[in-house]
Amino acid sequence: MNALKDHLLLEATTTCRAWIIARKDGKVYGFTDHDKAIELEGVQCLASSGLLAGTLETGTGLSVDNSEFIGALSHEVVRPDDIRLGKWDEAIVRVYILSWADQQESEIVFCGHIGEISSQDGKFFAELRSQSQLLNRVKGRLYEARCDAVLGDQRCTMKLEEHFSAAGKILEILGRSKVIVSLDRDEKDGYFSSGKLALVDNETTSFIGEIKNDRRKQWIRTLSFWKPVEADLDVGDQIRAYAGCDKSFSMCINRFDNAKNYRGFPTIPGEDWLMKRPSN
Repeated sequence: MNALKDHLLLEATTTCRAWIIARKDGKVYGFTDHDKAIELEGVQCLASSGLLAGTLETGTGLSVDNSEFIGALSHEVVRPDDIRLGKWDEAIVRVYILSWADQQESEIVFCGHIGEISSQDGKFFAELRSQSQLLNRVKGRLYEARCDAVLGDQRCTMKLEEHFSAAGKILEILGRSKVIVSLDRDEKDGYFSSGKLALVDNETTSFIGEIKNDRRKQWIRTLSFWKPVEADLDVGDQIRAYAGCDKSFSMCINRFDNAKNYRGFPTIPGEDWLMKRPSN
């Protein structure tokens, strides 16, 4: 800090900002608002991103610091598809002030992670959240009647791919939120409600949306989604639909026969228990 402090006391300075971002998949990227690329801590910080920084708000104590940065979408670095797939979510970010003439004169002014990130009109917008934001997250479990496991995860143990999914193809596209498909399993109406739909390409499966409603008509099913699908869909695309679960104990028993791994408390008293009174 002393080197940067001495530099800032000069009549003419050569300062700029730099961002080093480490994604959860292990990839590390660097950006700078200088007009030339800068190498900082072994990372090449690109100047071609058009990155702009918002106001950095900081406070004392445990208050949450935050900021925002805006940049141009780059096919090589920040792509819209990667944003939609969540590859930049929760990425670790370090923000620096430094001298572009001497990278040794640098100081970290912010350390945190990316919160919400979106893209629009050729730009991406990323919210930065400080490390104190992690203190606001709920830790531990909640006691409730419904299951708090994710269907198919290690706590649930169900093997969806083998026993509770169906392969098929898209027959018709009714906008971004609804498709008509044919599947190789003739399940009951609503079987895939609260489930997921995935595209299958050369045995590679990529989830594209969560299913809100599943309406069956023989082998033809109409699937609607909770929110518009970002992926580009075409008639004839190969898909796989996964069964849904409403987290109730009855569905865990009747559909999945998985009562021993139910992660809820079905016998816990509900709100109506408070209204009960002795009968004559």
